[in-house]
Amino acid sequence: MFGDKPFGLKELKVAPLNADGTYGTAVLLPEGRKLVMAVKTVTSKLPGYLGATAAVATVVQDAEVTIDGGTVPKEFLAAVLGLTAVAGGTTPNQTKALDLEVKKALPYFGVIGVAIDDDGGDSHFGLPKVKLTEMPEWTVQSEDNMFVMSSMKGLAIADDAGKLIYLLSHETAAAADFTTMFA
Repeated sequence: MFGDKPFGLKELKVAPLNADGTYGTAVLLPEGRKLVMAVKTVTSKLPGYLGATAAVATVVQDAEVTIDGGTVPKEFLAAVLGLTAVAGGTTPNQTKALDLEVKKALPYFGVIGVAIDDDGGDSHFGLPKVKLTEMPEWTVQSEDNMFVMSSMKGLAIADDAGKLIYLLSHETAAAADFTTMFA
């Protein structure tokens, strides 16, 4: 059956979540390495006679999210930090700037990760409402001539429809789109 065996992250996009519930322009993380979605639950036990548990209730609470990348374009950072990337200059002296201010609340954004399937289709993993809980971390090192690696952590919460994670499999691979994913 299609969509049963996804493997490998082939695409990772984020888009700012606007106040009206729509998404802004999606931004690709060109060298996305990993998307981790760790769902957290809350469990309560009803104590019964003689210490036995009479009932257990477990509900989904939220999901811890980790996004790792090999590069982080300023436009991607702008989307997850609620900033504006400013370009200037002309070739060969172009610049891109991004300034992080203190005491500024971070925005919500949506995330879509795409994995290819073993049968020619793909599977999309969508998180409609995420906010960073830790600032992006960069590893810059000279040993082994490694590229700069990045990692950022956030928390996904349910959207207005009460959905935390959207899973969508396609028999034929399809483009990741925020409007259709979270419809």
